[in-house]
Amino acid sequence: MIIVLVNGNAGWVRRQSLPRLLAALDRILGADGQVHVTRHADDVGRILAGIDPADIHALVPVGGDGTLSAALAAACACWGAERLPPVLPLRAGTMNMVAAAVLGRRESPLHTLARVVRGLRAGTGAAPVRKPLLRADSGQVGFVAGLGVPTRFLAHYYAHGGGYVQALASILRYSGSILAHGPLARALFEPVPVRLGVDHQPAIDRELSVLLAMTVDTLPLGFQVGLGDAGNGMTLLRGSPSPVHLVSSLPLLHRGYLPARVGLGRSACRHLVLEFDRPQPWQLDGELLPATRRLVLDCSVEITLLR
Repeated sequence: MIIVLVNGNAGWVRRQSLPRLLAALDRILGADGQVHVTRHADDVGRILAGIDPADIHALVPVGGDGTLSAALAAACACWGAERLPPVLPLRAGTMNMVAAAVLGRRESPLHTLARVVRGLRAGTGAAPVRKPLLRADSGQVGFVAGLGVPTRFLAHYYAHGGGYVQALASILRYSGSILAHGPLARALFEPVPVRLGVDHQPAIDRELSVLLAMTVDTLPLGFQVGLGDAGNGMTLLRGSPSPVHLVSSLPLLHRGYLPARVGLGRSACRHLVLEFDRPQPWQLDGELLPATRRLVLDCSVEITLLR
């Protein structure tokens, strides 16, 4: 059985004719699946509660990275992370970070779904991949968590409307402020005092302006900053980089190179504990989350992603 969860609030879905989209999904799935439209955060849990995950050959959230992580969080709450069925990420959002990292190819969401369904029926589909699932102690799950510069950049991006063009515009605006040593750049790179514990080692007090924990290697806009060989762990990217060196190194970062002059450390780990003197906002898979004084991230469970 294939379960398709259409986020009715997702931007790509809103740009479609919903009746036509549902008809197209029904044609692709035939008798092999179910299509559900969700509008509220609790809808996914109510839908999944009546289904045995062992009967699901593919769980398909239709939306972007936030839709994917929200569906996975609901599924984990319903069944437990260890019982998640195979999941198919789609390019049905703005940045499509996870789908880009897993699928590789550029194709429409319906084309991806049809191709994977044909492969499942024939037993000839591409080999799935296993990825660690980043789990927070607050119940959220996803693939990329961040605070400091990533969270402030995301807040600016959403405040100005979001979208691919706005992402590029925000990069250009911040780059200009960095080169001019302007107040926008100073606010972006303000360090965050944090007590950081890695893999159950004694915690160390640090001041970090950048912290990213990620179990995929590619960030939005194609920046290849993951280790690639983190195994079944996460890439931890942290430090207080030189803003000028960071901006000047963006082309290299996009191709996967991290020059030492940037001032960012990169390593692999499986468990993080972050404690703050005052509540700090953070983000997971492009979603801004409430400020917290303590955050625990773990990636000890892997899930299967179809492609």
